[in-house]
Amino acid sequence: MKRFRFVSSTLPSLGGLGIPISYAIGAVALGMAVPRLEAHFLPGLDVPISVGSATAMLSAIASGLLPLTGLVFSLAFVLVQFSATAYSPRLVAWLIPSKTFKPRQAPITSGPSRVRRRPAS
Repeated sequence: MKRFRFVSSTLPSLGGLGIPISYAIGAVALGMAVPRLEAHFLPGLDVPISVGSATAMLSAIASGLLPLTGLVFSLAFVLVQFSATAYSPRLVAWLIPSKTFKPRQAPITSGPSRVRRRPAS
């Protein structure tokens, strides 16, 4: 447990970027280590396709996922737009199922706030 004390004490000092930075460092380390481990422990593992075929296959998959992603986002925006007329905390709780998220009900105004301030004493 003692060796994790450095990481837990360093991450809060980085603010909100501590966890993403640690994930990026871990991804780079794994990206450098896994191919070397694969070449060392599995030397006969080869895929019998050319580089051009692999590139064509991956580009076809990516080309198919882009319209799907656009469709999902557009349907999500249409859902929010249709339900915006009857905005309620239930909608937000359905879209963001988190126990820590508590929507606040506040009036939406287009002008300056008319909050009375207490006089300084």
